[in-house]
Amino acid sequence: MDEIQQAQKMLRIGNALNRLLNNKDFKLVFQDVFHDEYMRTVGLNFASAGSQSREKYNEKVAARGIFIEFVDQMLTDARNAQDFIAFAAQQKFESEGE
Repeated sequence: MDEIQQAQKMLRIGNALNRLLNNKDFKLVFQDVFHDEYMRTVGLNFASAGSQSREKYNEKVAARGIFIEFVDQMLTDARNAQDFIAFAAQQKFESEGE
């Protein structure tokens, strides 16, 4: 698979992820449950929690943070792929014009 094909695949994945993020059912789960629970977990007062509770909350925060980073990275990769495809198309256009 050449670089253009890889970029096109990444762009398709990014577009699919955007559709997923805009899906009403996914929004219900991701925004209303996942995100709100994440914010609630982050906002807890760890000083007053027992050691087992702190450990459990830390694991939840870490797991949610990894997922959020994954989504953000996939969207960034898709934007970079789109830019690369546009750049390659411009380069091809310019080289054919010479």
